[in-house]
Amino acid sequence: MLTLAALHFGGAKLGLELTVAGNASPVWLPAGLDAAAIAIFGYRYLPAVLIGDLLANGTIGVPAGVVIVQSLGSVTEAAVAAYLINRLCGGARMFTRVREVIALFLIVAPVSASISAIAGAGALVAGSVVPGGEFGTVWITWFLADAASIVFLVPAIALVFGRMDLPPRRSLVEGIGLVATLAASAYLGLVLSTGRSYFVFPALIWAALRYHQAGAALTSLAIGATVVLAELTGSGPFIVADETKALGLSQLFIALVTLTAMVLAVIEAQRETATAEREANRRLLNDIVDASPSHVYVKDLVGRYTLASQRFLDRWQGTSAVLGQTDEDVFSPESAAQLRTRDHEVARTGEAQNFRDELETREGTRVYDTFKFPLRDEAGEVHAIGGVSTDVTERLEMEGKLRAAEARYRSLVERLPAVMYVSETEAPGHCRYISPQIERLLGYTPDEWRDHQGLWRRSLYPEDRERVLKAARRLASAPGTGTSSVHEYRLVAADGRVVWVRDESTVRVDPEDGTTLHDGMLIDITERKESESQLQYIADHDALTGLYNRRRFIQDLELELKLARRDRSTSLVMLDLDNFKYINDSLGHGAGDTLIRAIAELLQTRIRETDTLARLGGDEFALLLRGARADDAVAVAEDLLDSVGKRLHPVGAQPARITASAGLAALEDHSTAEDLLAAAALAMYEAKQGGRDRLALYSSDLRSQAEAGR
Repeated sequence: MLTLAALHFGGAKLGLELTVAGNASPVWLPAGLDAAAIAIFGYRYLPAVLIGDLLANGTIGVPAGVVIVQSLGSVTEAAVAAYLINRLCGGARMFTRVREVIALFLIVAPVSASISAIAGAGALVAGSVVPGGEFGTVWITWFLADAASIVFLVPAIALVFGRMDLPPRRSLVEGIGLVATLAASAYLGLVLSTGRSYFVFPALIWAALRYHQAGAALTSLAIGATVVLAELTGSGPFIVADETKALGLSQLFIALVTLTAMVLAVIEAQRETATAEREANRRLLNDIVDASPSHVYVKDLVGRYTLASQRFLDRWQGTSAVLGQTDEDVFSPESAAQLRTRDHEVARTGEAQNFRDELETREGTRVYDTFKFPLRDEAGEVHAIGGVSTDVTERLEMEGKLRAAEARYRSLVERLPAVMYVSETEAPGHCRYISPQIERLLGYTPDEWRDHQGLWRRSLYPEDRERVLKAARRLASAPGTGTSSVHEYRLVAADGRVVWVRDESTVRVDPEDGTTLHDGMLIDITERKESESQLQYIADHDALTGLYNRRRFIQDLELELKLARRDRSTSLVMLDLDNFKYINDSLGHGAGDTLIRAIAELLQTRIRETDTLARLGGDEFALLLRGARADDAVAVAEDLLDSVGKRLHPVGAQPARITASAGLAALEDHSTAEDLLAAAALAMYEAKQGGRDRLALYSSDLRSQAEAGR
């Protein structure tokens, strides 16, 4: 703050001391200094401008009111100039475009200088320091001094404080030569001569073209300073009888010199920047082309290679120097004829085309995928052919091997006794691949199975559908890959057959699109399931009657005992034929077996579907009456005895009447199946001892009597 105030004060005092044409300063130094300082450091430094101007103007003996108005005008001039510089001249990086230089000369300097000139001249007239008739003369003198200062000081100060690009690096010899030339031309053209001010222009142009904006700013500053000093000493090319006119000529010269130098500098800097960018882009493009695995080249219409990538040159340079040569000089006659035909086709149609070329080389035949395109001149005429050729020999060989491997794999898969498939995890049943065995398994072709994505879901056996879909959803939500699953379920074939399958699958991620997939196979296990069912039937049923056997009946009885604890009434009836041993002994076991089958068929017709009838062994049957109260169970048991006793049964050659005895026990009174069977047996033996052909009910007294009789 103090530094700026001191500089303003010093510049003002120097300007007041170095005057011409009736106390007029050629260049009012504080104007350019203040404008640049406020633009660079900000408006908070405006008080320094005010303080410096008040101190400077307060020492020249004019009324205080005039001093205050003039100082306020200087502050306003600095603020407006700074605002316009930052808005129109580039701000943080000034004078990089021609319009920014023009704005300094045509907008910043005239507008801001006009404000200070109006305030200064108006205050002098209002304070009676100068006559009112001299307002115009004072205003124009004030305006030109401030405008000239802004024009040739702002660029130099911007350079010093880093708001303008530094000059390019040049040789020390060139720098010394420029300084010497500038000094000599300035002395000869601006100090000694009275009509050769143009002497300075070669040095000015040199500085602008070689050192850009920085050189232009410093050279213009040096020339402007020389003009002012010459003016003050009464020499130079602008000394005329009319001192006011001389002052105006020198100020105009300073402005024109600065404008010319800065415009030339900006244009040259932009040209060099554009050239450097083009060169950088060219090098980048060359690097990209040379790094490409493809061969890039250009041929004229005669067929000579005029441009080629480094890879192309490295590949074919061993044959001959490629550039300037034709295809006939590089390739075999057959290959050259093929390439020339391609070129003629592109040139004739004027359109880009793709080709596959087989070229004979020292290593054998190489295959290239080639993209050729026409290059046109400014008139739109085809003048050359460009090409990009990629060696695809190894790729084609690999693709052939992959196709062969895929064919072998597919052949192997299609011979397996299973259906192989690839499906999407997020959409169960959405098959990307299904092997042909699906047609033999379910009657659908692979196309039908793939095209109808809901076919798998619809083919699920109704009783298995919810279980299988739930398992599929659980597998789809499993994290990562490698998760395996095995499920057995039924599918309904196209002809209505029910087919049991074993579905084994593993989760993987498709490397191409990131989709989670199932790799799986369906194995037909229908025969195994049927065999298992037959074995289970044999294990559960009596071979003679087809009824449940003792083992299976005990399983059902144990389950019913668990349910009975939940307040479910159930009873057990044990039934035994009377005098069956006599039939076996007298008529043979065949007659006995026939009778047993007949009794079994009869009993099955007299019970409910919810009841379970079993043959425990010999002529002993057991009946589980689910949900039957005691009186209902008694009625059922008596009905069975009555049905057996009233019917004639096949016994040998003649039908005969057979009776049976039965015992009944309630499940609620027993804890195990064996205990319940024993209780029913005790009741049945009680019926036999009571005369046979009757029903006896189990009670705790029967167990006590049995234990007492041991």
